[in-house]
Amino acid sequence: GANGTIRKSIDKGRTWIAQQSGVTTTLRGVWACSPQNVYAVGDRGVLLRTRNGGTTWERMTNPVGGGEFRDVRMFRDSVGVAVGRIQTEDGVRGLILHTSNGGTTWKNYQPPSGMTLPLLNCLAASQDRTLFMESGNNAMTLLAAGAKITGAISNIMISYDYGNLWKSYGTGTLNELNGIGWSNILSCYVGNSKSISEDEKYASQNSTGNLIQSKLFPNIVTENLRSAHGNPGTFYGLTIVGENGFLIETFKGVGWYTIPSGTSETLNGIHWISSGSANGFWRLAVGNRGTIVRIYKDNNLWTP
Repeated sequence: GANGTIRKSIDKGRTWIAQQSGVTTTLRGVWACSPQNVYAVGDRGVLLRTRNGGTTWERMTNPVGGGEFRDVRMFRDSVGVAVGRIQTEDGVRGLILHTSNGGTTWKNYQPPSGMTLPLLNCLAASQDRTLFMESGNNAMTLLAAGAKITGAISNIMISYDYGNLWKSYGTGTLNELNGIGWSNILSCYVGNSKSISEDEKYASQNSTGNLIQSKLFPNIVTENLRSAHGNPGTFYGLTIVGENGFLIETFKGVGWYTIPSGTSETLNGIHWISSGSANGFWRLAVGNRGTIVRIYKDNNLWTP
């Protein structure tokens, strides 16, 4: 969070321990490959990693020097990307850094001629099944989304090779996208004014709200949405969070249901975490003013 804030929980979010990040800039994205190996990124070109569960954090070398990083994803503590935006002589442009050695060195992705990167806000990965599980040898597909800028082809960037090469695709919206959620049967891009949700059976666009709704149970959404997350390793649906503590969920894409989050603070991030069994999962959401809410398994209520 702000001022280099990092918090760690070892009891599924019941209590939190403050860590010393060594920086005072805002940190916007974090990703754990294991309980010991974790990455964090943020403003002023900050790229951090820990090899001891956060006891100490080290700053990694940034090949472009600056930039504002919004998210990071790593696969098996080796290959991964950090995304955001950077100020150039031609204005603010999207930024993708790629590493193949666990962050020891990073390479600035140069898009092919005719492609301009969006101002990237978020990442999602097909291997994003659980926080601490390696999930086979299949290539990791990455999705990145953000705000469209002059000359940009698309809001959505897709990589099928761990973030080494990227393609751009249209989304049908000109609005800024803040988050991506992904499960086996449903994907959803959430944003400030309109977003995209799609699966094999349900796909309909609500031109006035923030969310493309299920055809069976439409639900008008007025709050700006900040983050979405699902569990690609299961057939469960997605959880989406946003302004004023807004929280909405779906099961297999059949209807979206608003659920009390237990807070009125804006929620900026959401994550599903598997405990290793088919029925063992819990969800954690974080937001403004240090807000943290969670729900475990089939509990009915989100609690601070």
